[in-house]
Amino acid sequence: MGLDHWASFYGTALDEIHMPMNLTLPALPWDAASFREALADVEAAIPPGGGPTVALGSHDEPRVASRYGPEQARCLLAVLLTLRGTAVLYYGDELGLPNSPVRAGEERDPWGRRDPAFNRDLGRTPMPWSGAGPAAGFTSAARPWLPLPEGAHRLSVAAQRADPRSTLRLTRALLALRRRSPALRHGTYRPLELGADLLGYERRCGPDAVVVVANFAAGPREVRTPGGARWTLAARTGSGTRLRGGTLALGGYEAAVLRLSADVAPPPDR
Repeated sequence: MGLDHWASFYGTALDEIHMPMNLTLPALPWDAASFREALADVEAAIPPGGGPTVALGSHDEPRVASRYGPEQARCLLAVLLTLRGTAVLYYGDELGLPNSPVRAGEERDPWGRRDPAFNRDLGRTPMPWSGAGPAAGFTSAARPWLPLPEGAHRLSVAAQRADPRSTLRLTRALLALRRRSPALRHGTYRPLELGADLLGYERRCGPDAVVVVANFAAGPREVRTPGGARWTLAARTGSGTRLRGGTLALGGYEAAVLRLSADVAPPPDR
């Protein structure tokens, strides 16, 4: 489906489908230029007053952590939860779950039974809730309906809830920032030209401004913060990211969320 056809579902007066599902991003290669171009095309296609849906995964796609890699999946979480529009987070991506191995003859997906190369079961496996039992808290049965991903107990909700560096804790921090920031909830979107390996954009609503920079390169990159303003590092996806003065240093496959310093502290999380 082309973007013009997708955008037509909003209706000429925005009186038809409010949130047509947009699956442009899951089909992209790991390349900053491809993401920049796709986001620009989506913004250009949306009718005035419409809001996009943003998704990186679905029940029909390989999991983000297997499609791109675990560090890249964390980087894209920061992108997903700071772009303009309604973020659609597929279950398990908040944990960084990889695809699960499904042996030949054990497929549940009708499509996968016909062609194992397109088996969608890989991203439909049970949610690991804890370290309890062989099914990681998903069921008390001896065997769940599909196998769990490798390392499921280590990646479970219970394990990640206790780890301040986990992907779950990162997801919750990004969601809390989104709730606090008017710019992220309903601000404008402006792309930034920062370099070949970097995806950058600004979100702004009145005095509240947020800048997001994602490094698609395996090695570190540096960029000057825009406008010489007093930015603070509101979130980062890896330990290699630092903000020193007007320079933002990003580790490989890491993303940073900067927010304009304010004299008034934001309201506490709830």
